[in-house]
Amino acid sequence: MERQSPHVVHLIVMLLPIVVCSLPQTTVGEQVSGQQDTLKQHYEAGQKFQRAGDMAQASAEYRLFLGEALHRIANGTAKAGEFSRANTLYEEALRQAPDDSMLRLDYAKVCLDTDQLLKARATVERAVQLNPRDPQARFILGRILFNLEDYTAAKSQLEAATALNPDFETGYLLGTTYLLLHEEWAARRLFEDMIAGLGNTALIHIYFGRAYSQNDYPELAAEEFRKAIELDNHAPDAHYYLALAYLGHNEEMGFAKAIPEFRAELEINPHDFRSEYMLGYIARKQRDLPEAEKHLRRATERDPSNLDALLELAGVLTDTNRTAEAGITLRKAIAEAEASPGAERQLSRAHYLLGQILRLMGHLDEAKRELVQSAAVEKGLRTVRATSADERSIGSGSLVRNEVLTQVGSPAQTALTESKKALDEFSASLSPLIGEAYNNLGAIAAGQKDFLRAMEEFQKAREWTPSLEGLDRNFGMASFYAGHFDESVTALRRYLAAHPDDAVARSLLADASRKLEKN
Repeated sequence: MERQSPHVVHLIVMLLPIVVCSLPQTTVGEQVSGQQDTLKQHYEAGQKFQRAGDMAQASAEYRLFLGEALHRIANGTAKAGEFSRANTLYEEALRQAPDDSMLRLDYAKVCLDTDQLLKARATVERAVQLNPRDPQARFILGRILFNLEDYTAAKSQLEAATALNPDFETGYLLGTTYLLLHEEWAARRLFEDMIAGLGNTALIHIYFGRAYSQNDYPELAAEEFRKAIELDNHAPDAHYYLALAYLGHNEEMGFAKAIPEFRAELEINPHDFRSEYMLGYIARKQRDLPEAEKHLRRATERDPSNLDALLELAGVLTDTNRTAEAGITLRKAIAEAEASPGAERQLSRAHYLLGQILRLMGHLDEAKRELVQSAAVEKGLRTVRATSADERSIGSGSLVRNEVLTQVGSPAQTALTESKKALDEFSASLSPLIGEAYNNLGAIAAGQKDFLRAMEEFQKAREWTPSLEGLDRNFGMASFYAGHFDESVTALRRYLAAHPDDAVARSLLADASRKLEKN
């Protein structure tokens, strides 16, 4: 930056009182509802310290206000599904309040929800450092490590979380982690403790049975499901899951025990697609084709877009020489698969089966096209590509990971529950104060002659409150002192168009224009 002339120094001195925004406390109270007392306190404390000349404390209070305001808006934005915007808000909130553990927890949950696992881990690890005895922070870190398949590290965090807060959600995930680490004895002891603390119910045994089943302990799983049925013979899903456990390691050996359980599930829930499908699948395996068709047709009635049921039904139709009807069913399966992300395996199989049917019907050219399409899909499935750590962890997500996440609940539970309209109203009510807080931080930075930071703060103020009085003047002056003469000229011209009598701003614009021409 060039050596400053005397009148530039004078302008620096003038900068601070010009840029400060100050609202009466009643206005703050009107714009921030009674439920937002913390926001109001931080904002008004910032004003108080700034008026008293304590700029360090004023800056700290404004940043606390911004961190909390942006945090709340980010929560609501994530709740509305606008994750890209939410990420930006969370990152800026963390810039203002890096040691706010609740902010870090909410951001980590959203990152976990959107499979940004490495960012989630880095975000919550700092929260654990800030408060090692926070069970929620330990639990979230444990969940993230579980998703990353670092089960040993996940166990350590989940054990700490359970010791601090022995709730079902944490205990269930810890028990599943034990099973993944082949520490079956630890899982059994933990589940016994949970029953003692939470009650001996059918539902808790169903959960434990699912954990055993997902981790290849079919005998223990069956034991839990039988306990659930003993406690409540009509417990939803208990008979279905017991049937699956009987299929265990040797599917065909388990058919005799599984069939009565699937039927019992249908007695409880006559509309259960899963049990109808499994009965049809088993009947086809046993070559009882009329029975298979009966159940598979019922299954497709209950879920017309289910690809596995459509493919099995097409198989039964082919087995009974109804190739034309099988072809229609396979074409429907292909249409459903093409519209379903992640259904490449079923798509490949449908093309292959349709090709075989067309070949039998003598439509050789059409058959060849279907078989070529099947091969192309298979080739795409076999293609190896480089993946990031996040992608690897997502792609490797087993049934265990997916089911556990479904059962233990959805992250972002502290997000705003208001509708999108209410969120917009909430954000609009805070926008003027957010803009003014940034503007005042810019004034403080300018007073400390940190003009680059002042520019940044004024720019943030513009994003939230573009119409803030004097903002173009402030940005133009800060830009001038920072040596960004092109930005200074643009801002000052815009300001002077509405304030032509401001002699100081006009003088500075002339200086900036001359310097810009020299450069």
